[in-house]
Amino acid sequence: MILRPRRLTLRRGILVGILSSLVAHPLTWFLALVILSLSRRNTNLGSAYPITIGLEIHNPIEVLQGSLVLSVLSLFYVGWITLIVGGVAGGVLARVVAHLRRNG
Repeated sequence: MILRPRRLTLRRGILVGILSSLVAHPLTWFLALVILSLSRRNTNLGSAYPITIGLEIHNPIEVLQGSLVLSVLSLFYVGWITLIVGGVAGGVLARVVAHLRRNG
């Protein structure tokens, strides 16, 4: 999508950066909960998860549900920061790649 010939624009770079940061939240929580379930430890995730004392993950459905709940909450609290950072990083990367294509 972003690297079509002669179609690399700042707008596309920003859009891909924002979309990447949106996808990062559920993926990160999913991987964290998979690691948690593989370590077979209980944890206390505080008020971010409906079960606040001794979160035990027994099956993949619970991992998926937990990652979706936690990613929605993390998007609400810090998602605006990751959207800005992702957009800036995508825009800068698009500019650098366009500059390198023109000059070298």
